[in-house]
Amino acid sequence: MTNTLNKLKQLLTELDNLSHLFKPQIKLTHLSEKSYYYPQQVINKYFSGVVYLREDAKYWLTDQQNMKEIIRKDWIPYLTYHLHYLVDKFDCDDFSRFFKDMLIFKYKLNQAARVFSYESQHSFNLIIFPDDTVRIFEPQTAQWWEPHKLPFQYQPYYIINNQIVII
Repeated sequence: MTNTLNKLKQLLTELDNLSHLFKPQIKLTHLSEKSYYYPQQVINKYFSGVVYLREDAKYWLTDQQNMKEIIRKDWIPYLTYHLHYLVDKFDCDDFSRFFKDMLIFKYKLNQAARVFSYESQHSFNLIIFPDDTVRIFEPQTAQWWEPHKLPFQYQPYYIINNQIVII
């Protein structure tokens, strides 16, 4: 009986250690509701010729400060302990999908777009904010940039003009 109780305690401890995977790690202090056209209007301020595939009729967004905390407390632990790049199994398109889905699942935020840049053969995210700004987000490294401040060495990998954006 004692052995069974010890095993049960160990199992409960292991489950508790995984709870961060399913529970939000921050409380949002800012939430905005935006219209169907909002993501396209914001993205068009920065990029041209984008082909949009919309998934929702309304968009729920938080501000940059909250997003930084989500990335720090929720996303970086996924990268550190659970997600590992596997060629053609779990690569750039999967990282961008997983980041978008994590925001929806944990926070009910649908402000992250997935970019399919066929020109650069890369997939990544755009994060749209309620102050009419957007950031390029690399989910494999948790780095983000303002579009006009993207470092030169990364520009060939983050082509957005005339590419496909799923939002």
